[in-house]
Amino acid sequence: MLGIAVVGAFALMSLWVRSLLGELGVRRAVGARRRDLFGFVLARAMGVAMAGIATGLWFGWAVWSELPAVVHGLEPWNPAIVSPLACLLVGSVLAGALVPTWRAARMSPSVMIASRPA
Repeated sequence: MLGIAVVGAFALMSLWVRSLLGELGVRRAVGARRRDLFGFVLARAMGVAMAGIATGLWFGWAVWSELPAVVHGLEPWNPAIVSPLACLLVGSVLAGALVPTWRAARMSPSVMIASRPA
């Protein structure tokens, strides 16, 4: 399940950045540097990742007391188990946003604006 979550987060962020191509093209056309594009996209991606982690932690903590009745042998809530998984998901979100942003930053603004989804 963790693998599906990591691949899903990566794919979703890639699609999200592709949907931003028009906006990124306009930003480049009015003078934004490539690092400005990276900062813009990665800051928004980090916000999405942190909101997802906060929601997952809240939900997990809320239902964790009931899970041992369903899943035999489940340990009590342990942040040492949850923290590396949360970091892995944040990393997949950032990587999923970084790769298409890197590709977009190498394009000319006119190509980015022309290739935006309709």
